[in-house]
Amino acid sequence: MSSTNKGQLSTEYLVVLGVVAVIALMVAYIVGFQFSTTGENVVANKAYWRTSEIGIVNYKVYDTGEAVFALKNNAGSKIRLTKFNIDGTNIITNPNGVVIPLGGTATVNGTVPTGEGTFNFNIDFEYDTMD
Repeated sequence: MSSTNKGQLSTEYLVVLGVVAVIALMVAYIVGFQFSTTGENVVANKAYWRTSEIGIVNYKVYDTGEAVFALKNNAGSKIRLTKFNIDGTNIITNPNGVVIPLGGTATVNGTVPTGEGTFNFNIDFEYDTMD
């Protein structure tokens, strides 16, 4: 084998290696972007729920479906929370509702649908202002 053929093989090897490296970087960027976007959505959702009129400042959902929510009153006046619907089911059991002072917090316990992995609920509140 002559030295010219060895140089050509080395150059071809380096070109193929470079193409594989570029493709691997592109795949890593795309996969990383997808995971990053998911994380950004979670942060945006948490920011929204913390600052809405009735903020969800913390929560815990157990495997059994039992859930605990820490709610904050950002509505501008004292409120009586009469419904906390999760996927259409009211988890407030007290017929008088839950009173939350302006800027105050309250804990609400209930049962939510469970499943594998992540969860996504439709949540809506009904409340009366108490001046």
